[in-house]
This record gives sequence, C-alpha cells and structure tokens, in this order.
Amino acid sequence: MLSLLLAAMVVGQAPCLRQSHAHNDYLHPRPLFDALNLGYTSIEADVFSVGEKILVAHTPLELAGAKSFQELYLDPLQKLAGQKGGKIAADGQPLWLLVDIKNNPEKTWSLVAAEIARRPAVFCRWEKGRRVSGPVWVVVSGSAPRKAILQAEPRLASVDGRLPDLGQGIEADAVPWISDAWNGTFQWRGKGPVPEPDKAKMRDLASRAKAEGKQLRFWGAPDNETSWTAQREAGVHRIGTDKLKQCAVFLANP
Repeated sequence: MLSLLLAAMVVGQAPCLRQSHAHNDYLHPRPLFDALNLGYTSIEADVFSVGEKILVAHTPLELAGAKSFQELYLDPLQKLAGQKGGKIAADGQPLWLLVDIKNNPEKTWSLVAAEIARRPAVFCRWEKGRRVSGPVWVVVSGSAPRKAILQAEPRLASVDGRLPDLGQGIEADAVPWISDAWNGTFQWRGKGPVPEPDKAKMRDLASRAKAEGKQLRFWGAPDNETSWTAQREAGVHRIGTDKLKQCAVFLANP
C-alpha cells in the first residue's frame, strides 16, 4: 500500500484525507507540497512577526534563517489556486490552513491579515456575516487575538477554539475547530492499550463538537497507530501527525 501511495505522490492523485492534519508542516522536507501530495486537507504553520516580516518557526531559537510565511505557504497556495481553477483540495472542499501565532498577537495577526487580504481569490472571507467561499480557510490558533479577528469587517479568518468553548453557542463559522492538549485531557501516554475511560471521554467530546458543527483536534497526542485508531474510532475529526506518510496510509484504509 505504501508503494502505491508513494506513486500517487508523483502524479498528485492521492485521495483527500478529511481526518488528516499535518502538524508543524514546515518541518517536512517539502512544506505544503508533501502534505498536499499525500491527500492532507489540513496544514499547520507556526508564525512569528519579526519587524514587518512573518517568519515560520517553532521557537525563537529557530528564527535565524527561517523562511517567510509568504514564501512557504501564501505564494504557493495562490499559484496552486490559479493553476487548479480556484480549487486546491481534489474534493472541492476548502483546505484548512491553521496559523499558530507565536508572538505579538495583534501585530502578527495584522501582518497575516494584510497578506490574506491581498489574495481575495484564495481565502474564504466573511462579508457582513456571510461567508464568501475560497479554496483555503484560515483558522488562527496559538496566541490568537480573538476579538480583532472575529469583529473585523470583512472577517478574514476563524479562530481555533478550546474545550471550554463547547456549549457556549458560538457559531461554527467563527470557531469551526475545538483544539486542546492531549495530556491535559487524557491519561494515556502512548504505550499499551488506550484505557476505556479515555475512549469514552474522547467519544463524548467528539459527539459534542459534531453537534455544534465543529471539528475536534488534540495537540500533543501520541503519534502512533494505536492513538490514530482510538481517535478515528471515537470520531475525532482531525488527527494530527508528524508522520505524514505512515498516517496517510492509515487514514486511507478505514
């Protein structure tokens, strides 16, 4: 199966994997393209503002020599959208771009927002509360300035929620994702079988998120097949991974 999937990478024919999430995508050999060629439909990038630049890195120690958000993601996505007639994901649904803000929330978001606004044909936006569809849907995570994002007109992105946001009546277009830390939610740490109480809690949270039209995700989850299986069986909507090829094979075989 892996050889078939790798062949699909060459010709760009991998199926869309709607439970997939490429965690810290920029750390892979070919940021954006490795994930897209494997069928990933959600991609995460950590960003810092340094002066007037938006740089992609996981920590401040990695900023020296870091590439820009525009170079790694925005410009390639704009080019792909043009080449593919305004559609990036093969199934026509928006590609999720999770932008994790790491510093200076207001300043960093203002720089990101300006770049999104320059590419109106690429990104979903909201005008007077109505969504204008685009091939990429931006969700802002990390140090997200929620008020500045959600009260903007037009609104250029949504916000990544947390578990306490469930049951608060927040619109799914505003907070389409509910993300939280695995270690703060479950006892299992990646070895042996997943305990039944963790499975039950996972099912409950996934059901609650689904009822509100939101997608559930956990960061820091053990990155192995036992974890992926438990999440898939529980109905977790986005399974994050650093192991793009292995997880793609897993998700392609329900």
